Amino acid sequence: PEELTLFLSHELALSLSRAISQGDTVCAARMAVALARRQAELSVSLRDSEGGADIRSVTVTLPVTPVTLTLPPVTLPPVTLTLPSVTPTLPPVTPTLPPVTLPLPPVWTGTLPV
Repeated sequence: PEELTLFLSHELALSLSRAISQGDTVCAARMAVALARRQAELSVSLRDSEGGADIRSVTVTLPVTPVTLTLPPVTLPPVTLTLPSVTPTLPPVTPTLPPVTLPLPPVWTGTLPV
């Protein structure tokens, strides 16, 4: 994978920079060869002290190629929502009916003896 190659090249460049700054020519040569085998472009710039041959700083530049990652689609599990049951509460209703008068037929008519 390209990410691993980039990471390893970065680590090799750091090791090369340390080796050069510490004057370790054997390690620097190994790191440079390893980077060359990876076909890594790099530039090394040395700044020496005023008029001397001592190296004050080392810069190792390794160009980075942007990487685009393509991730597989993600399938999420279904979500189940449980809602509380709702019982409607209605106020009590008292029916109000108008009075009804019904004509009743007489059951008995007559005079009672006293």
